[in-house]
Order: sequence, then C-alpha cells, then structure tokens
Amino acid sequence: IRKMNGAGYRGWPDRGYWARHNSMNIHFMIEYKKKGEKPDPVQQRIMGLLIDLGTRCYCVDNPDDGKEVIRGEMQDRFPRVIFVEGKWGKWLELAK
Repeated sequence: IRKMNGAGYRGWPDRGYWARHNSMNIHFMIEYKKKGEKPDPVQQRIMGLLIDLGTRCYCVDNPDDGKEVIRGEMQDRFPRVIFVEGKWGKWLELAK
C-alpha cells in the first residue's frame, strides 16, 4: 500500500495497492472521498490516464466500499463495479 502524494503529483489517487495472488500481479488504486463526493477535475484526468495505461482506479466514498474493492481485486470478483466518465476523465466505483 502506498500513499501517492508529493510535490508535483497533485491529483493522484490516495492509495496504490500492489500484490501477487494466485501467480498474478495485481495493481490498482483507490481514491477515498467523503460521502457523496466525486473526484475533482485533476483527479479525473489522472485516473483516466492511469486507466488508459491499464491501471484500475476506483473512487469510493466509504471505508466498506474500499474493503470490498480490495477483496474483489484479490478474489477476481467485481459484482458492483461500474465505469464512470466525468467531464474531465474516468474512474471506477461501486454501484450503490
């Protein structure tokens, strides 16, 4: 788990996850928001670029959804994942 921040890196998702599971390399990122919030334009653009490069980027607005994303990634199950396109980019989140 890595907190992605630093000078010149505004807009990166909050956490990056890297793991090896069942002989597979797993990499995904999660942006954690307050209830009902969405990524801002810079975050949307960065997550869209990362998705275009093959990284799964999620936006969640509560800790339980974050835990579900992590479990889903590790178990190759994504029952509630939806693809969202904003004005400035795209991301994944869990359907309500």
